[in-house]
Amino acid sequence: NFKPAPVLLNPSPPASPLASRGGSESKLTQDIASKKARLGPLHPETLRATHDLAVFLSEAGKAAVAEPLARRAWCGRAAKLGPTHEDTLVSFRELVTILNELGQNHEAEQLSKCAIEGTPAIVEPDDGKNLDSLENQAFLLEGLGRVDEA
Repeated sequence: NFKPAPVLLNPSPPASPLASRGGSESKLTQDIASKKARLGPLHPETLRATHDLAVFLSEAGKAAVAEPLARRAWCGRAAKLGPTHEDTLVSFRELVTILNELGQNHEAEQLSKCAIEGTPAIVEPDDGKNLDSLENQAFLLEGLGRVDEA
């Protein structure tokens, strides 16, 4: 016999991707400490964990706490992986978003201008990164209010 599923009148908002994977601020902080001790502060896994905590805190409305972590993840990834690496650009995008949330639009704009000037639109023909690079440049241009150029 078929029974329809109950209808939720007030469904909960979807959990953040990190929360749905069992992430919590304390678990993510412990993960960073563990990776930092075992692998070092600039290891890609340590930087990924730092980025994840910044995203988690930003989504939880704690942009002021997330900002230094997002900056650390971006700077570390730029130093370790290079300024045009996909992970570096993801961390950069998160940092600019957080700065805008904090009302630090001038700094976000200055960082975006530097990234636009320093990030090539085309990395290598057919290497799969062309679209990522173009998308990141479009995001930055939109953030600067230059939608017609994006």
